[in-house]
Amino acid sequence: MSVPHPSRPTRTLRRAATVALTAALAATLSGCGAMLGPGTTADGDPMPTVQDLYAKTREATLAAKSGHVTGFVTDEGESMTVDLEGRTNGANQRVRITTDDGRATMLSVKGRLYISADWDFWASSTADPRAGDVFKNKQVLVPPKQARKFPSEMTLGTLLDEAFKDASVSPVARFVSDVGLRTENDREVWVVKDRDIELWSDRKTDRLVKLVYTGDDPFELTFDKWDAARTFKAPRPSAVYR
Repeated sequence: MSVPHPSRPTRTLRRAATVALTAALAATLSGCGAMLGPGTTADGDPMPTVQDLYAKTREATLAAKSGHVTGFVTDEGESMTVDLEGRTNGANQRVRITTDDGRATMLSVKGRLYISADWDFWASSTADPRAGDVFKNKQVLVPPKQARKFPSEMTLGTLLDEAFKDASVSPVARFVSDVGLRTENDREVWVVKDRDIELWSDRKTDRLVKLVYTGDDPFELTFDKWDAARTFKAPRPSAVYR
């Protein structure tokens, strides 16, 4: 009886990388548009327009070299939690996902990709129960040919580029987006709300704090550790399945 091979492309990983997250982020900012009328904050500072706030948040966020995002996304009614931390270019990062098919962790270190997952994930994503028995909770080193595909698809930088692919926000005459100021975890954040979309931006750093979508296929993603993400080490050689 042959042993199942870990290099087989999995539906769960591919969807997590190319559909759920990028689609969620891309949908977030496309609807924001109209500028807020004149106003001031409680301490007398002028209230920013949606376009000004978007531009500053975009510039500051895309300049980050590392960061962390955690939360959940929904794709065609299926929910997935995600915890991604590391360099924005994916050179060093850890991605944890939980879906109806199980839990998995992807670790990228020095050009190598390691996957650790539970029995349910391996059995479901490979359509082979033997894979669950063989690879369960082991650090599986993915062959280089397959590993090269993932850094370009599921990195913080790729997700942010997708979210902020438009250099500016076009006004939409029939919608008026609201800009508010609130305190979250002892810091002030700007909150842009347009129907079922919210964008949160740190008042001091102008960097992205949260994206929320409450329409069809809702999601909520929280961002932190800008330029302060951890540096991950490769698993011990004895712990790696090759």
